[in-house]
Amino acid sequence: SCAVFAADLGTAEKPLTIDNENDLVLLRNAVNAGSGTFKGVDVSDGATDLYFKLVRDLDLSTVCGKNVGNWTPIGTYEHPFKGSFDGNGKTVDYLYINEPLPERGDTAIGYYGLFGVASTENESKTVISNLTIGKNSRIVSERDGDVGAIVGLARKNVRISDCKNKAYVSGRSAVGGIVGFAANAPLPDGVNIKNCVNEGYVDAMLKAGGIVGAVNGFGVHIDSCTNLGGVSSADTAAGIVAADYSSVMTPAKLNYLINKGNVSSGKISGGIIAVTADGG
Repeated sequence: SCAVFAADLGTAEKPLTIDNENDLVLLRNAVNAGSGTFKGVDVSDGATDLYFKLVRDLDLSTVCGKNVGNWTPIGTYEHPFKGSFDGNGKTVDYLYINEPLPERGDTAIGYYGLFGVASTENESKTVISNLTIGKNSRIVSERDGDVGAIVGLARKNVRISDCKNKAYVSGRSAVGGIVGFAANAPLPDGVNIKNCVNEGYVDAMLKAGGIVGAVNGFGVHIDSCTNLGGVSSADTAAGIVAADYSSVMTPAKLNYLINKGNVSSGKISGGIIAVTADGG
């Protein structure tokens, strides 16, 4: 038999496997530090062009929880996740984030979810697919920023497909069952969110969407997604996207979307979308 060297791992044919909860933590730590390796492979550049595969369901209750502390998301604004993560039809459960209201003067923006920030430039593409966030998970932030069960902020070249959320998701600004904010996608492919389902309850102070809290920018495509969960906001709520800030010239593309969840809002609500850039 041939020995598999680390240099051979991380391809589409031989993905780096996430075998247990600790592997997920090790990957997160290396990506967020912007330096280091995972299973002998350099992931310092956000794991650009590397492939990962989850091989079993994960229970994060030993890693995060009410008595353990918050999950620190994979990927930060400075060091976003840039690889391909195949959830392989598995579930990550007991994901726990309960970010309190920050101290006065602390105005840092937060990005919350299993992944914090996913962003790729140039010809590469970040992919998160085939992943479910389990019903015992809880993702809550009182800090300004973007909150989504899969990823807080998705920007530039990112594809999120065949993902499902069953968790309670709550935040202040842009909050979605799958993605908090999909933004700044000047590239033709841009941010694609496809075949995703939300079953969890989503609520926000400002923008709550069953799939995405808010979108901004040319090249955001939301396709064949379904919301089954309740969505509520003191301000704006919608079954799929609460707010689209794209210009009228380059609107986000929304196709084949279904909302079956109850949507309630203090101000503006909509079955699919609540507010567009031109005020509609």
